[in-house]
Amino acid sequence: MARSIHPDVTEAPMHFLRCRAILAALLIAPAALAQDDHASGTQAPPPPGAGARAASARASALLSNVTGSGTDEVPGLDGVTFQPGTGISHFDRVYAHPVGHWVLTAFADLPHDQDECCIRSGELVAREGAVAPWIPGGDELCGTLDQRCAVNSSGGFAFATNSSGSVDDDWIVTFQRGEWGHAAREGDPVPGLHGATLDDALDSCVLLDDGRAGYAADGIDGLGSTSVDDVLVLGEQVLMQEGVTIPAGQPPGAEGPIENFDLGDFWAAADGSRWLVQGDLTGGTALDDVVVVDGRVVLQEGVPVPASGYAAPVSSGGVRSASMDAAGDWIARGSNVGGHDWVVRNGAIVAETGAPLTPGTQERWDDAGFAPGFFAAAGNGCGSHVVGGATDHDDPALDAVLVLDGARIIARESDPVDLDGDGVFDDGVFIDTFGDDDLAVTEELRALCVVTLKDVTGTRVGQALVSIHAAGGVGTPHCAPSVNSSGDVATLSAGGSLEVAVNDLRLLLAGGPRGENAILVVGRDRGHQPGFGGAAGTLCIAPPHGLLHGPDRIARIDGAGRACFTADLAGLPSGGALPGETWQFQGWFRDLDGAGAPVSNTSTAVEVLLR
Repeated sequence: MARSIHPDVTEAPMHFLRCRAILAALLIAPAALAQDDHASGTQAPPPPGAGARAASARASALLSNVTGSGTDEVPGLDGVTFQPGTGISHFDRVYAHPVGHWVLTAFADLPHDQDECCIRSGELVAREGAVAPWIPGGDELCGTLDQRCAVNSSGGFAFATNSSGSVDDDWIVTFQRGEWGHAAREGDPVPGLHGATLDDALDSCVLLDDGRAGYAADGIDGLGSTSVDDVLVLGEQVLMQEGVTIPAGQPPGAEGPIENFDLGDFWAAADGSRWLVQGDLTGGTALDDVVVVDGRVVLQEGVPVPASGYAAPVSSGGVRSASMDAAGDWIARGSNVGGHDWVVRNGAIVAETGAPLTPGTQERWDDAGFAPGFFAAAGNGCGSHVVGGATDHDDPALDAVLVLDGARIIARESDPVDLDGDGVFDDGVFIDTFGDDDLAVTEELRALCVVTLKDVTGTRVGQALVSIHAAGGVGTPHCAPSVNSSGDVATLSAGGSLEVAVNDLRLLLAGGPRGENAILVVGRDRGHQPGFGGAAGTLCIAPPHGLLHGPDRIARIDGAGRACFTADLAGLPSGGALPGETWQFQGWFRDLDGAGAPVSNTSTAVEVLLR
């Protein structure tokens, strides 16, 4: 997803004529892990009574290994189920694109040389021991699959594997626009390094929305030294090379080149404009573990988290995980010397031990029962993030949570799970533990995570990939949109909270023309004005009306035709919103007419009744 842009425009009052100046600016603006179980032992506390559990949780299983659940069948393999058991390794980490596509590896109940599967959005797309479809002739089989997979906005995916061939058998495999291919193969030349060829260590794949792939490659041949034979590649560019690249941002006098890249810890924005990698520097081990963003160190072992106010440095192995979302926003979790735990996003601390989970709550983040404190953190490319961690709740069956944007608990240990997917929470299973780093978040605020499950007695019964609907559809859509230059009609949906005090209303535009700018028109009442101001669409908000204010008032429609907005209810035109008021929102965006001339167009509108 492209990052939102914020041109210097004047805030619009509630008079529509003033909005036309904003529209002019809109039209001319330039295009801009291995899973760990954090519970101790195998017997979890039983879930408390229904009245003590979070009533808002809506966790539904997409896949599970609970026999007879209906979600335990491997898609595309008749009669084959996922490997049963109560451990934590039946489903690996899930990776997702904000538009909703996801991918993970999981184990089927098959012989060990045929059991590893790659599942993309509920579809089996590759399996160990099956014919490797990217290799002509059909004579080679797919080998074991790396846990680190990737998926882009169109549903294309990538993974690392070896094939059954005896020569040049390591691959970064891709599937895009209906065709199999590969981004890298053992024996291929290394981009930009004359005489160097890839060898048999290819991993950590990423896949951009435009189809370019990235990966880490170790042990490359043709350089004459093992001290420079590890590279990080994005498309046709070597981003970093072992022993050669010296990341900026290191303490003065202690600068050193990169030495290696951690397995699976390479991330990139969906358009490739930003990237992140976790790895190690050469030299002593006291300062070697680093997180690098766009070639600059942002977190380093033995150095305090920048701008945090912490006196204590990051502990040895203290950067426990780091990732980057589709918009290029990065997030990491870790610990300092002395045991203080934190989550940092784009350089700002967003959660730490001892701090309240949400404003006004008495419950606090705590590491008494789980030393790392936090077990997951992920962003959605639309400015939102989810943090998972342990708390000081006095009931051990309720002391692990997922929190959205530091404002709202969206899931808690012991929440019920709709195991069979029928929409009813009557299956007698509950969240036991959340897998470490097994978390991804979509634009529509669905949290995808791998969890272990328990029954009403607290006995663990299996593992599942669940979808937690953190937002929920809110509001009433109305207004018939016109077809835009993408060939589709644009729709606007609302999610999040209708509570003015929570101030967490999200709006998602879908079906818009790719790469164009979009804004939101805001008003109190419905209206109907076809062709307003020469637009190709209809304005369905009656005057007086204005534009959504705030830092996200202008957004770029991404490669999937989507743009996301956060409505600051306190900053709506004409003094902000109050409980009990009804407000209308409608997308307004740059477009082209049938002759290719610039016009504007609109989405559907959505009406919300605030509380």
